[in-house]
Amino acid sequence: MEYKLQSKNWNELSTEELYQCMQLRSQVFVVEQSCSYLDLDGVDKISQHIWAEGEGKVLSYLRVINLEEKYKIGRVCTDSASRNKGLATELMNVAMEWISEHHVHNQVQLSAQQHLVAFYQQWGFEPVGEIYLDVGIPHQDMILDISFSDFN
Repeated sequence: MEYKLQSKNWNELSTEELYQCMQLRSQVFVVEQSCSYLDLDGVDKISQHIWAEGEGKVLSYLRVINLEEKYKIGRVCTDSASRNKGLATELMNVAMEWISEHHVHNQVQLSAQQHLVAFYQQWGFEPVGEIYLDVGIPHQDMILDISFSDFN
């Protein structure tokens, strides 16, 4: 499968890119996982959007939210026909590289679906707190504490 990796902030996104990213997010989370929630949560404007595109569409996507006190990785999703091909791993590698280049915060957080905890542990994320339901799906908060020396 041929694909191209993209990484853009809000101001760099074209209307078509934004539409396709949000279309994939809705397809995976709202339609496939039957989650009723507001995807347009107001933080896309402070996020780095990272995705793989191929075959004229977005195949996999995630965003790195640059909050005041930490980074938060979220909305990690892959088109059903493109799963199990390493795209999410590629995107996580790009996200971690972006965080290392723009190192401002000492912590990265994410909320993992419980069955994906081991996936995120590959990058050093550790589970914190109790497992909880988020839109009916078991989730686990995960934290990665970093320091400037981790990236030198």
